Amino acid sequence: SLFEQAAASVWGTADGAALVAIGGYGRYELCPQSDLDVMLVHTGRRDIAALAERVWYPIWDAGLKLGHSVCTQREALEIADDDLDTATALLSARHIAGDASLTDDLNAAARAHWEQRAKRWLEALRVRVDARHAQAPHLATARMRCRLAEAGDQLFCKLAHDVDPFSLSLSKCRRAY
Repeated sequence: SLFEQAAASVWGTADGAALVAIGGYGRYELCPQSDLDVMLVHTGRRDIAALAERVWYPIWDAGLKLGHSVCTQREALEIADDDLDTATALLSARHIAGDASLTDDLNAAARAHWEQRAKRWLEALRVRVDARHAQAPHLATARMRCRLAEAGDQLFCKLAHDVDPFSLSLSKCRRAY
């Protein structure tokens, strides 16, 4: 995408930092007027603030909406401990620029983190779906129910059949069981 090309052009050295798409942007599911959800993951680079500014400002200058964060992998997982949106967004982390091994490490850690807390988070998703349905039973609720079903399918596929559902499309995962 244009954003990914621009990010790569201002990046500089890749050591110790990675720009990662998360959420809908990580899943390639942007709708019109969607924001670009990105995370700048680092290992303690001293120039991380300057790097963030080189990436964020051109996006803002272009008039795009940006959902952004700057954190270490540990900080991202600490936020995910208490925030369902972050926990689910990290499941769709996709590398954009920088040190790809940091993105790979974040993906592995986020998946392990989710699996350890699957029962709690799936229940939280169910409660959220039920609350939305009670307020406004419309298409958005159907989408949330699809996300709940997808999360359940992915976990079942992984835990019951030792298949990595995150490397498969959901339809392939369903065929695995």
